[in-house]
Amino acid sequence: MQRSFAFFFSLLVILGSCTPPSDKKENAEWKVVNSRNFSIRLPGYLKKGTNLHDDAVVQYQNVINELYFIVIEESADVFNATIEDSDLQDDYTQDIEGYARLVGDRFSENVDEVYKKTELKPITIEGKEGRYFEANAKVGDVDIHYHYGFVRGDTTYYQVLSWTLMGKESKYNDTMLHILQSFKEK
Repeated sequence: MQRSFAFFFSLLVILGSCTPPSDKKENAEWKVVNSRNFSIRLPGYLKKGTNLHDDAVVQYQNVINELYFIVIEESADVFNATIEDSDLQDDYTQDIEGYARLVGDRFSENVDEVYKKTELKPITIEGKEGRYFEANAKVGDVDIHYHYGFVRGDTTYYQVLSWTLMGKESKYNDTMLHILQSFKEK
C-alpha cells in the first residue's frame, strides 16, 4: 500500500512538471498558433484579435482576463539600413542588442509615464539569440505591465509583446515568459 502511494505521488509530480508554470495556477490549456514564419504557444483562453497593433502579424487577447499578446516582424536588412541611413551607428549596434535597445527606447517615448523598466536581459529561445525587458507604465489613465521580448531570426527580428494590467502582473508574469520561450522560427 505504501509503495503504491509513493508511485502515485511520484507520477503526479512528474506529470505536474511537464506543464508550463502558469498552467498550475490558471488551469489553462495551451494551443500552438502558427504564422507564416513562426509558431508560438498561447493560453487557450486567448482569442484572435484584430485591433491591437497595425504592424502585428499575430494578435491575441482576452478582454475579461485583461491579457494581450502580439508579434511584430521586421527585416534585419531594413533595420540595418535604417541605422546607417539615420546615422545611428554610434547609438545602436546592428545586432539583437541594438535592435532591442532601439525598440526599448521608442517604447519609453510611446507611453505617458514609465514607473519601472528592467535592463535588457539575454535569453536563448530555440537556439536563437534574444533579449527581453519588463516594464510598468501608464498609458492614459491605465497602469500596465509589459513583457517585451526580442528574437533574432535568420533574416528577421521579432518583437514578442505581452501586456496586462499592473495589478495582474504576478498572476500573468510566468505566462508571459512561457509565451516568449515557446517562440519557434520555421
